[in-house]
Amino acid sequence: MARHSSDDTSSEAALGPRKLVPVDTELEKLLYQPIALECAIKEAFPDSRSRPDESAPVGHDPLVAGPQAFKCFVYKLAQVCDSERGGNTITAIAVLEGCGQPEYVIASNQRRQYQLDDVSSFLRGLLESVAQKAEEKLKRQTLQKQVLWDILRFNMSRVKPYLSNLSKYLQECIAHCSRQQDTDKILQKELEALLSRASFVTDTATSPSTQPKFLSDCETLIKAIVALRGGKVEEAIVSKAREGEFSSSEPWCELRHYLGRLHSYRQAAEVIILSLERWPLLFSNFKITTVPSVKQRGRPLKPSDKHTACEIIQGMTAGRFDAEQYLSQAAELEQVAGLDSLVQEQVQKMCRPMVHAEVLLHDYLLNRGVQHQRDYYNGWKYIGTSKPPCRLCSYYFQYHTDEVEVRNSHRNLYPRWRLPDVYEDQGQEAVDGRLELLEEITASAQEDAKRTLKERKAPRKGHDSNTYSSMPRSLKHAEVESDFGSDTASEPARNDHTPEIESPSTASGDEDDDDDDDDQLYISLGEETDTDEGGSCV
Repeated sequence: MARHSSDDTSSEAALGPRKLVPVDTELEKLLYQPIALECAIKEAFPDSRSRPDESAPVGHDPLVAGPQAFKCFVYKLAQVCDSERGGNTITAIAVLEGCGQPEYVIASNQRRQYQLDDVSSFLRGLLESVAQKAEEKLKRQTLQKQVLWDILRFNMSRVKPYLSNLSKYLQECIAHCSRQQDTDKILQKELEALLSRASFVTDTATSPSTQPKFLSDCETLIKAIVALRGGKVEEAIVSKAREGEFSSSEPWCELRHYLGRLHSYRQAAEVIILSLERWPLLFSNFKITTVPSVKQRGRPLKPSDKHTACEIIQGMTAGRFDAEQYLSQAAELEQVAGLDSLVQEQVQKMCRPMVHAEVLLHDYLLNRGVQHQRDYYNGWKYIGTSKPPCRLCSYYFQYHTDEVEVRNSHRNLYPRWRLPDVYEDQGQEAVDGRLELLEEITASAQEDAKRTLKERKAPRKGHDSNTYSSMPRSLKHAEVESDFGSDTASEPARNDHTPEIESPSTASGDEDDDDDDDDQLYISLGEETDTDEGGSCV
């Protein structure tokens, strides 16, 4: 699973291209067929998903506050580096002890080298600027504003759609209020005031001189969002997002989400500033290493082959006593919803699978020999990601022999996922290790598909960001404490291994469901989902 850094390019050229060890097509089939089946069932019953658990996070043990705060810092850095919607720029970051200097290692789903250079420059500039401005003894409020502007400027491609969607769902929620006989006039008035603040010019391309005004307006809007925290307006939004039919509560869920997404940028600024006070060495004399994204591979399943639900189930239940039960359920769904046609549609969409950023980064670190806690900064063996790991990534880390902590998974299923490559020069141990991982992940995917078939519903996060969050105590400050959209809340040691069934993303590309853990239901308000993994099927 090796991947070479830029320093290895000349030696690779001298030795010739490395020889890839392909994955057995029949084994791949056993993984991707149940994924296609589960996606098809979700398409057949799009409104039958059960609501995800929206309980508030557990408070932090003060004894683990230091590691928790560090993890929050790392994945907040990853979040602000994830600058485009669509999934390609989803980012993973690890911080290593380094040789006399800390080393940030960055990977993304699909970034070209010049884009990796851009994000590296942004991160370096951000960290160095925070340290420099802090030395100038700026007031915390002024420093926070400048850091927020730097973050918003780099994330302009994300922020503008957030603003557009926020205005859209504010209008829908205001209209919903006006249709209700017992409407809360105070709530409606507050939403109208927020819509007024969100209605500013966002076109900075035709007139770059308008950018400072745009950033200032964004900052003012975010302040207004923060002002809602803990009040009756927030309570009303959360209540309406949870009550009634899913279709009627959806605008409120989306409103909560986009409020949280925008607020998460302010939280990122707060976390970065507080982290400087806690770990100043991470902000000076550091090294940044970028990991090249890997090529997307061909289709794991041939659309020209006929893939039926019964064939898939037979492959999953061979020799099992309950095989007939699942075959009967599939036959019923074929009659009711044309399940086989839906399976074939999912196979058609399942193109160009990619190695997700956190898996790519982990594979790169292993091939550098980075395995022990002592290799990681302060012994914290952790990979932070701009989005919580998807379900297949969570299985990867769950079953991998190298135990590294990652964020808690949002459990959404993204079909365009694959394991890292293995090359002949890595030896048989690497080949065997990948095979074991593939078998373990396949077994879990099959169990998920069977459970979804049986229950005909798949709880999932509507967005890939968490809904509830709070800042770890060790990063809290009287001036900046906030519960809104951060995903800084509870990070378990390793992933939650309890299997859940979540419906997959609906797009052919699937990774950026905007579910960041950072905008946890804006517990006031929200999280995010782009529902696109980047790339198209051609």
